[in-house]
Amino acid sequence: MRLSALFWLTVLALLWGPAYLFMKVAVQEVPPLTVAATRVGLGALLLYIILKLQGYSLPKFGPVWGRFAMMGLTANALPFFLLSWGQQYVDSALAAISVGASPLFTMLLAHFFTTDDRFSISKMMGMVVGFGGLVALFVPTLFEGVGASLWGLAATTGAGVSYGIAFVYARQRLPQLPPLVGPAAQLVMASVWLLPITLVVDQPYTLPAPSWPVIASLLLVTVC
Repeated sequence: MRLSALFWLTVLALLWGPAYLFMKVAVQEVPPLTVAATRVGLGALLLYIILKLQGYSLPKFGPVWGRFAMMGLTANALPFFLLSWGQQYVDSALAAISVGASPLFTMLLAHFFTTDDRFSISKMMGMVVGFGGLVALFVPTLFEGVGASLWGLAATTGAGVSYGIAFVYARQRLPQLPPLVGPAAQLVMASVWLLPITLVVDQPYTLPAPSWPVIASLLLVTVC
């Protein structure tokens, strides 16, 4: 691996890794739906401002927005909610590990839904080892019975499945766009998915004001 690639991989890990800790803090006082809706709403606003400063705009309304809606659901709205809900019952480190299985699901889906990314011997071996590790995560909770921690782990793993679907779908269906245009559009659609449901289910305007650490966690998880 080249030094530059290792550097950017480290930067990416430093940006994404803390998100699980921030979500764990946030769900102590804020319902999971509200955490997810806040994350996508603030994220959409932030990326839109950056786009305007760069002189770009969102695509005109048309069929492509249906694809952004699919991406917003599978890459943001659904996994962010599952992660927030699951982290009420599992540690942030365990959530991060279970979501780390998303490349396994991506390989599995890509084999069946793409024409140029089939299984190879090395991929098969990697999947066997990877899924073996995933099973090892579930075994301790299975011995404890079907409890909240098992459902929490299933939810965070479900987020990894959703990410895998999003990766394969984006490769097949999303057009080439300027940087940040696609992510901004899909966060807008993720907000469309989550905000109405959150307003009806959680009624966040009736909740007590969260503490400053939780507010800070909500803001920080937006940029992770």
